[in-house]
Amino acid sequence: MSFDSRRRARELGRRGGLAKAAKLRAATTAPKPFAGSMLDMMDAAGLTGATWEAWRTFWRAVFGLPMSEADLERFARHTGRQAPPADPLREAWLIEYNRRRIVHKSGSPGGPSEGSQMSDGHS
Repeated sequence: MSFDSRRRARELGRRGGLAKAAKLRAATTAPKPFAGSMLDMMDAAGLTGATWEAWRTFWRAVFGLPMSEADLERFARHTGRQAPPADPLREAWLIEYNRRRIVHKSGSPGGPSEGSQMSDGHS
């Protein structure tokens, strides 16, 4: 096979690969948005049990969902408030500590986070 033949074969192979990849991308549909609530998502992901109850209480408060007696006690203990929100919140803030830095996150429950700020914990 001559040099020109090999180069042409390589180019035709490359084009064939690109065409096949484009065909696969076109045939693949985007996943549909999750139709359930945040608590349904946690159930589907296996985020259940006693270790996840604090997060479940947090999300109930964010979305204004009904709370059990245990949720109400946990909510009052962590927030200092006696009554949880009756309606979904417009915005929620999380301050997480992961041993290296403090991460401040904010966002609206109905959409993606507007952004987050990171701090080394000294500010």
